[in-house]
Amino acid sequence: MKLSDLSLILTDACNYNCVYCYKRTSTGHMQRATVEKALNFFYLDSIPFPT
Repeated sequence: MKLSDLSLILTDACNYNCVYCYKRTSTGHMQRATVEKALNFFYLDSIPFPT
């Protein structure tokens, strides 16, 4: 399987502070180890191997 696109949501923090927002303020961030695992998976597994 060859992957061509990768999107990571690194934070769910928002600074808009809308009065109608159900989530309010959040400071959640993706851990560095998770980012590294995702990048390794994407780049190592997306390299096509010769057949």
